[in-house]
Amino acid sequence: MNLKYTTSDGQEQDWHESEDALKVFLLEECGPDISITRMTEDGQMECRLTKAGDFAIVDENRQEEDGTIGKYRIYLKPRSRCTVTKMDGTQVVNTIIDLDARTNQVKRVEMMEEFLTDTPF
Repeated sequence: MNLKYTTSDGQEQDWHESEDALKVFLLEECGPDISITRMTEDGQMECRLTKAGDFAIVDENRQEEDGTIGKYRIYLKPRSRCTVTKMDGTQVVNTIIDLDARTNQVKRVEMMEEFLTDTPF
């Protein structure tokens, strides 16, 4: 199987090492974990955005230059894990979201604030 991955700017790259090494490489490209605290009617809540270790993947067959069909696995992005916790430690949300964990930190904060604003808890 041939491995490829997309960069954070959408460029497709070939990968010639193992699939496990590719996963490590992609996670190492991720930005820092983000934590946002928000006051609600019920008190304070913390929202954390971390690396998930879960990936968006596309499996497809492509025709090689010699006419043979080759199997490709394309890693699109490492996803993010969103965890929202009340002050007493109760988790309100703990899910993997389809947000590229390599996205610029400012953009991830903006998306997280939008999520917190639009989600009733």
